Amino acid sequence: VVLTWGLDPRDLDSHMEGTLSNGGKFHVFYGSKSAFDGEVEVCNLDVDDVTSYGPETITLNATNSTPYYYYIHRFAGSGSIATSSAKIMLYQGENLVATFNVPTDLGSDDYWNVFAISNGELVIKNTMTSSPDTFYASTDGANE
Repeated sequence: VVLTWGLDPRDLDSHMEGTLSNGGKFHVFYGSKSAFDGEVEVCNLDVDDVTSYGPETITLNATNSTPYYYYIHRFAGSGSIATSSAKIMLYQGENLVATFNVPTDLGSDDYWNVFAISNGELVIKNTMTSSPDTFYASTDGANE
């Protein structure tokens, strides 16, 4: 997952949350840059940019079918995510799977809930909220 953005806000943060094989939870972001599922590194914040533009990258190595949630948080700087010109490119290996441009008409909240990967399927959320939404995807086919 590759995030780029404009000058303001100067620091947007990529977040990935999920469940490990043993049922434990993980949250990868600037404060916790890596998560392991046993011996396998399931998620890593490869590049963290704090001075505008990006890129900021996260690598996910899904180890089970439970949902993995990706969202952006406006951490610092003026402006909002909606005015940031943020763009996310989702790759599977070297193949570009999806591109997301920040919605400019969903308000100025500090979280952009972009997508989840659940049972190998992409579940697009694309909402702005005041706190992260990490409950919209499921592994039983009942994705909202």
